[in-house]
Amino acid sequence: MTKHTIVILIDHKGRDLMGAALIAHHLEKLGHRVNLDPVESYKAVINARKPSMVLLNQLGHKNFTDYSVQLNKWGILVGVLLNEGLCLKEEVREYLSKPQFDEHHCDLFLTWNHTHKDALIKHKFVTPTENTITVGSPRFDFYREPWKKVFQKKSDAPGSPVASGKTKVLLNTTFATAHFFDRSEKDQKVLFGLLGSGKVEHLADHKAIIKAHYDGLIKVPQYLAPLLESGDYDITIRPHPREELTFYEKFIDQLPSEQQSMIRIDKETPIQNAIIASDIIINCEDCTTSVESWISGKPTVTLAFAKHPLFFTKLYIERAPVIEDPGDLIPALQNALQNPNQQDFRQLRNEYLHEWLYKVDGQSSLRAANTIHELLQDRNPKPSFPKDFSSFRRAIKMRILQTIDEPSHAKLSHILKRRFNRFGENITLKDREYQKAVTSKEAKKAVALINKVAVKPDTD
Repeated sequence: MTKHTIVILIDHKGRDLMGAALIAHHLEKLGHRVNLDPVESYKAVINARKPSMVLLNQLGHKNFTDYSVQLNKWGILVGVLLNEGLCLKEEVREYLSKPQFDEHHCDLFLTWNHTHKDALIKHKFVTPTENTITVGSPRFDFYREPWKKVFQKKSDAPGSPVASGKTKVLLNTTFATAHFFDRSEKDQKVLFGLLGSGKVEHLADHKAIIKAHYDGLIKVPQYLAPLLESGDYDITIRPHPREELTFYEKFIDQLPSEQQSMIRIDKETPIQNAIIASDIIINCEDCTTSVESWISGKPTVTLAFAKHPLFFTKLYIERAPVIEDPGDLIPALQNALQNPNQQDFRQLRNEYLHEWLYKVDGQSSLRAANTIHELLQDRNPKPSFPKDFSSFRRAIKMRILQTIDEPSHAKLSHILKRRFNRFGENITLKDREYQKAVTSKEAKKAVALINKVAVKPDTD
C-alpha cells in the first residue's frame, strides 16, 4: 500500500475541526499522514506539506477554483467536503453544484445527501462524475458511540447527578450577521459576496438579512427573563461561531448577582459537547443545531423572531414546538422535559435525517476516509511542487509561525492583539479570519482526544 500526505483545510475551527480530525484519525489508521491546516494557508501548504491530495471546504470562489486548476497541474488530487452540506434550498444547491467559473477541477466530492450528489452529477462538477460520493456529515459522528465519548464527561453521562439540581438548558443562538448592522455598506457587501449573494437570489437583499438577525438578537433577553426569574434553570448561551459576544456580555453584566450565577456564555466548547451535556435545547428559528439535537435524542424547542423566510422555514417549524411569546417558553420546556421523545415530531425528524444526512450511524468520517484512501490507491499521485521564490517563502513563513503556534497568515498585529486580548468590539474581517483559524496545537489536541477513545468501527 502506498502512503500519502493529505491536507485537510479547516475553515472555522469551532465548527469544522473535530469532523476533519475524525477523518484524519481514520486516514492515519490506513497509513497516511494528514495535516489539518487553516484554509487561509491554502497556498503555503503546498511546499510546507507536499501533499498528494488537498481537501477543501468549497470550490465556489475564484481563488479556490484557480487553486484547484493549479493543484491538478502539479498532480495533486482535489477533494471537496462542504462544511455546511445540507443544501436544503434548491437555489443554494444549484449554486454549490454548478461550476461557477470556466475553469475548475475536482477529483472527489463527498456529499451529505443524495440530493446534492444528484445535482453535482447533473452539472458534471467532478471528473469523473462517479467520484461524487455520499458519506453523510462526519462532524455529526460525535453523537454516536464510540465517538460520543470524546465529548461526554462522566458528569454528563446518563443517570449522573446534576451538581446544581437545576435543568441544564442550552440556548443556541444563530445571529451570525447581526454585528454587521452598524457596519459600513462596504463590509456588508464583502461578507455577502463571500457567501455568494451575487448568484443566490435569497441572499441578494443583505440589509434585510442583517436586520432580521439584529432584531432577533435584541429580543433574546425577553425569552431569557422568565427562565432567570424562575431560578430553576442553568442556562448556557452558545453563540453561532461568527457571532460577536458583546451583546450577551453586557446583558449578563447588568443582571442581579444571583441571576448572573445561573447563566454563562460558552463559545469555546465544541457544540457536540454542549448538546450532549444539556437536558434540553432551545434553538433560534432554523439552525443545524436543531438537527444535531435530534440526532442526539435531546428534546428541543424553537424560538421565533423576525420570521425572515431564509431563517424560518416549514422544514424546521414542523419538527419542533415553536415559541413566539416569551411567556410560553417555560410551559413548553416543561412539556418537552416530561415528554423527551417528543413523539409528535419523531417521524418527521427521522424522515429529515434520512433524506438530508444519508446515515447518522457514527461512520460518516470512516466512509469519507475509505473513499479518499481508495482514490489515492487507484491514482497513486506523484506530484511535482513549485520551485518559485514565493512558494518557498510561504512555506518557510508557515513553519516559523508554527513554532509559536500561529497560523501561516498571522500578522504581528494579530499576534500582539491575541497576547494582550486587544481585539475589542467590531473587529475587522481580517481579524475574524485570524481568530477562526486552527493552530497546530489545536489540531494535534483534537486528534489526541479522538485517539483516546478510538475503537475500530465496523466498515460500512
